[in-house]
Amino acid sequence: MSTETKTENKSKSKTLSPKYWITVGAEVIHRDFPQVKMYVDRIVKQTKLVKSGEGSKPVMFILGVDCHWIDGTGNFKQGRFLTMELLPWDQNERRRILEYQENNLNTAGKEVKRNKESGL
Repeated sequence: MSTETKTENKSKSKTLSPKYWITVGAEVIHRDFPQVKMYVDRIVKQTKLVKSGEGSKPVMFILGVDCHWIDGTGNFKQGRFLTMELLPWDQNERRRILEYQENNLNTAGKEVKRNKESGL
């Protein structure tokens, strides 16, 4: 296998498997507000030179994700969020978050059996 083939295969694998799960146009929800479906407009990135033993190399950081959504009154809203605040729009994940917010699930996602008399 020549070096050209190795580099060609390496670049193909980078394009087939993106480093980040979030992409422009993706449907997402906010962890705290899973009722609202948002769309990714832009990923705000910054490249910095990081010093290493051999010199400095460019490293890309995601500063935030610009999203838009329509609120309950029909108004167009925009905002910038951190990637850890957003989740993919998945019905199962959304349902789990809503149940967790209603105190039916613990942080591990398992159902909590509560004693109705004691309130626990």
